[in-house]
Amino acid sequence: MYIAVHCRIRSFTTVSIGPGYFRNLDVIIRRILDNMNNKSIMQHSSNITATISIDHSAYVDSLLRKHIVNHNIDLPVVLLYSISIPVGLLVNVATLTVILFFHHMQTPINLFIFNLSCCDLFVVIFVMPFDLMNSISRHWNMGLFMCKLIPYIKAVTVTASIYTLFAISIERIYAVKHPLHARSVLTKSNAIKSNLFIWLFSMILMAAVPFVRTYSNPFASTAFSSNVTRSIFFTTGMDINICFEQWSSSLSKLVYTIIIFIFIYVIPSLTILAAHLSIGFYINVGQSCRRSDYH
Repeated sequence: MYIAVHCRIRSFTTVSIGPGYFRNLDVIIRRILDNMNNKSIMQHSSNITATISIDHSAYVDSLLRKHIVNHNIDLPVVLLYSISIPVGLLVNVATLTVILFFHHMQTPINLFIFNLSCCDLFVVIFVMPFDLMNSISRHWNMGLFMCKLIPYIKAVTVTASIYTLFAISIERIYAVKHPLHARSVLTKSNAIKSNLFIWLFSMILMAAVPFVRTYSNPFASTAFSSNVTRSIFFTTGMDINICFEQWSSSLSKLVYTIIIFIFIYVIPSLTILAAHLSIGFYINVGQSCRRSDYH
């Protein structure tokens, strides 16, 4: 069969959308074309018309699947996921069980640790298996709903983990600097309320994630610069879908990114750092005062 491929001279460029494994797609296509037999290229002004003679369309399909879909499975990553999932499941379930069924373990600090384990368990159950499947298959095959849900769960659990650490640092500094009032303020009830507020805040902060995630076959889009890429994928009938972010404008993406950076990195990091420095300074000053009184 014959495939007529029309492209411009500058068609072999780097693909800029989608996951990293699509970025050098045009380079891979070019290598495949260079290795094919019976190819003739006719140049007219700035356009190139390439007529490729192929004995079997399955040949192109197999090459594309080898170089793109099933290419370079990262075995260390797969092995790491395969170990982390059962270990994470076992450790976090054990932690939750101990805190949940032994009432003397339900202190405010342990309830925050309970919340951290819940975050980790959500990641182990609802995020890591899908990341592993996506890493192996190299494309998204779980539909639009999961494309929106999984990144949202990941974003919410990461945010909840960060702000649980934030709450732990606040709890520690209050317990160290105000031990007399800590017993009345740092209660089990307040710790539970704080955990619930952390989850609610995390879900609101990450509410935009499901709305900007989309699921489609990028090769059906005119956004790709190379007609070579699109023509070959249409001819072979390959159905490769990816899950990616699609914003209405670059400005909205920039504004949301700045907001997330401030609330997820700047505020928690500075607060946790200041809390630990304050605790260290308070303890050192107290020890110095006790030494001077002793002497």
